[in-house]
Amino acid sequence: MKKYHKIEAVRFWDDELRIKIDGHEHKFKFSSISVKLANASEMEKLKFEISPSGYGSH
Repeated sequence: MKKYHKIEAVRFWDDELRIKIDGHEHKFKFSSISVKLANASEMEKLKFEISPSGYGSH
């Protein structure tokens, strides 16, 4: 499978998802990307997987 991006770090900070992709850090408010993520418990937020292609998370 072709790898599209290099995911270097994924962090949850207050109400933000912070992710380092291809050497650049990006910040996203939970409420702007997913209602489920905005309402998730701390334990639920820590259970994620990066897709093998580096093109998504689950």
